[in-house]
Amino acid sequence: MVCPKHPARSVSAEHPVTAALAQLSPQGVTLRLAPHERTPSPTTFPLKSGQSRSLLQALKPLRDPRRFGGKRHRQVALIVALATTALIAGNNHLLAIGQFAQTLSQHQLGALGATRSRKTRQYLAPSETTIRRTLQRLDPDPLDTLVSDWLRSHLQDLDLAVLAVDGKCARTASKINGHALTLFSSLDTQTRQVRRQLPIPAKTNEIPALKDLLADLNLRGTLVTLDALHTQKETARFLVQDQQADYLLPVKANQPKLFNQLARLALTGAVFPSGHHFEPGPRPT
Repeated sequence: MVCPKHPARSVSAEHPVTAALAQLSPQGVTLRLAPHERTPSPTTFPLKSGQSRSLLQALKPLRDPRRFGGKRHRQVALIVALATTALIAGNNHLLAIGQFAQTLSQHQLGALGATRSRKTRQYLAPSETTIRRTLQRLDPDPLDTLVSDWLRSHLQDLDLAVLAVDGKCARTASKINGHALTLFSSLDTQTRQVRRQLPIPAKTNEIPALKDLLADLNLRGTLVTLDALHTQKETARFLVQDQQADYLLPVKANQPKLFNQLARLALTGAVFPSGHHFEPGPRPT
C-alpha cells in the first residue's frame, strides 16, 4: 500500500520489501522457518550450562510475589527458569511443567540454581503447586520483557526483519472469570518469537493499543504486517514517521476510494512506504 504522505517508489526485485513479500508466501515461510524447526522431547533438558546460567541472571530482576516466611525455594528466578526451560522443551501446560521438574537430574537442577535439602544435600525440584502459584502471582509485564529479551539474545540475526501484529482471543479464558481475554501480540515471523504482547481492555479494540504494543521496539528497517482493521492514516503515519518502519496493510472494498486509487496505480514492483532507507535495518529489539 502507498503511504499518503510519501510518493510511491518502484523498486527492483532485490529490494528488501520485495524479498519480504516473497517470504510471506506459503513456500517462502516454509523455507525460512525450516532451520528453526525442531520437535524436542518434553523430558529432554534443552539448555546448555551456559544458557542456564544466563537465564538465571536474566531473571534476577523479578520481584518475588511470595511472602518471606516458609519458602523452601528461595529464589523466584529458579522457579521461572525451570518453567521457561520446560516450555522450551515442549511442555505447554502447568501439569506437564510440574512433571518435567520431577524428571530433572541433580546436575540439571543445580544448573538452574535449585535449593539443596539440609538433610540429604540433594537438590530439590519445586512441585507443580509451587510453580503454578508463583507464576500466577508474578507481574506479567516484566516477566514477558525479561524472558523475551533473554530469548532474543540467543537467536541468530537474520537478513530481514518481518513483524506480524495480530490479536487473538485466548482459548478457555472466558470460562475462568466469565470475560473473554484478547491478547494483542507482535511476532517475529522468522524466529516465531513473540516480541511483545498485551491484553486488549474491555470496550475497546486493537487500534488504540497498537502504539503501546510497538512503542518499546526498535523497528527501523522492519516490515510490519497487520490486518485490514489497521489500514488507517494514523497507523501508517505512526509506523513510518515515529517508528521508521515499513508496513504491509491490506485494503478491502469497504474503503472504496482508497481501493479504487490503488487499483488504478498499476504498480509493477513493490512499494516502499517509508522512504527512510533502502537497506534492511537491524531486527526489532
